[in-house]
Amino acid sequence: MKILKTILITIFITVIVVFAVLYWIDLKEQKSSEKKVELSKTFKNDELGFSIGYPVDWEYAQPNAWTVVFSGKQGTEAYYSTVNIQSIASKQAGGKYGTVEEAMGDFKKQFLTAPQAKIIEEGASILTQADGTKYEGRYLIVTYLLEGTQLTKQDQRVFPRKDGLGFYAWAYTSPKDQYDKYFPIAESMLESIHLFK
Repeated sequence: MKILKTILITIFITVIVVFAVLYWIDLKEQKSSEKKVELSKTFKNDELGFSIGYPVDWEYAQPNAWTVVFSGKQGTEAYYSTVNIQSIASKQAGGKYGTVEEAMGDFKKQFLTAPQAKIIEEGASILTQADGTKYEGRYLIVTYLLEGTQLTKQDQRVFPRKDGLGFYAWAYTSPKDQYDKYFPIAESMLESIHLFK
């Protein structure tokens, strides 16, 4: 009787463990498929030194020679969620920052002047290229009031250029209430970046 009870308990525990593992695998596959975003367009600029993929229904603008801003088309909700990349000169090239930390420190200082600014998270960020090259940078996630009314959330990252002449500042900015909805696009775009300077 004692052996039968032990066998039944063992079977019961095994069944629970098997169901837990299957549930975990299913969740992992769902998250993986949710993250996949098709980036069928590519922006490439030799002077800025990078290329990046973006969705077919998004557009880009270049407000100046060193900045590119991507967003959904005007008139859509995605228009208010943007990904931008800025090329910043290092001290070696006549700029004001010598390190990634100095550049990120200045971004942080600027954010903290915005109304209701709050640092959510910050730390190291690694950008891995298709060839395995890794760029060690920093990231900062912050919320603040944009133009005094719109609660905004921003993921700001800074990576060094391999030639030492500058930095790449990448940012995903969105109204806080739609940040999570468009984050998979921004994350896929970040992963698609190819730096060649």
